[in-house]
Amino acid sequence: MSTGPVRDEVLVLRCIALGESSKIVSALSGEWGKVRLVAKGARSLRSKMASLLEVGNEIEVVFYPREGRELWTLSDAALRRAALTGANSLDKLSHLFAALELGDRLLPDFEGAAEYEPIFRRFLDLWHAGEDAEMASLFFALELRMLDGSGWGVDPGSCAQCGKALCEIGARWSAAEGRLECSQCAQLGGRRIAPEVIAALMAVDAVDFSERVSGARGVELTADQRRGVGRLLHEHMGYHLPHYRLPKSLYWLQASTGDGVAEAR
Repeated sequence: MSTGPVRDEVLVLRCIALGESSKIVSALSGEWGKVRLVAKGARSLRSKMASLLEVGNEIEVVFYPREGRELWTLSDAALRRAALTGANSLDKLSHLFAALELGDRLLPDFEGAAEYEPIFRRFLDLWHAGEDAEMASLFFALELRMLDGSGWGVDPGSCAQCGKALCEIGARWSAAEGRLECSQCAQLGGRRIAPEVIAALMAVDAVDFSERVSGARGVELTADQRRGVGRLLHEHMGYHLPHYRLPKSLYWLQASTGDGVAEAR
C-alpha cells in the first residue's frame, strides 16, 4: 500500500464531527472503495474545506493511505459537483440522504468498489436531473443494484421456479427465500404481492443504471406502489444484508405526508 499522497475523485457519503474542529469523512472511491478520512480543522470557518465536505458532494481529494489504520489523513479537496444547490424538496432530499446512508452502512471499508462506485455516480446523475415524482423509483433502483452486487438480486419479471410471467397474476414473496414465485410454485405460502406492485418493481428494475445516458429517467409510482415495493425491498435487505437498517431520512416522508412510507417499509 502506498504511503505517499494519493489524488482521487470521491463521493462524500457521511461526515461526523471529530473533536472541536475536525471531521471524519466517509467517502466512496472507485479504486479504494469506501474510505474514512480525517479532515483536520475542517469545521473551522477559516478552513477552505468547511463547505466542501458535505454529503452528496463529488470532490477531488488528496489523502494519505496508511495500512492497518481505520482513518486516513485528508490533506486537500476541490469541488467537482455539489449536491445541495438551489431549492430541493423534502422528498428529493430524503431519498438522496437515504441512498448515501445505505452506501455508508453497507459497503465494506477499504475494499475495491468497482461495481458499486459507478452505481452511486449514476444515481447522482439521475437524482440531479430528476423530478420529485421520480425519486422513489431511483432509490429503489439503487437498492436493486446493491442487492445484485451482494448476490441477493430479485427478478420481478418471472417466477423463480417455473418462469411464468408475474405481471398479470401477481406473486408470492418469502423474505427468507428471497425470491418471487407464482401461487402454484409457492410451496411455503409467502405474502401475496399484487400485480400492480410487480409492474412497479419491473419498471424500477428497468431504470438505466448501466451507463451515463442522457435522457434516462426514473418512473412515477403511485402511493400504493411505493409502499408495496418499499416493503418488499426492506424485508429482503433486512433479512439478507447483516448491516442493513431503514435509512433515517425516509421517516421524514412519513412525518411530512402521512402516507406511511417508512411505516410500511
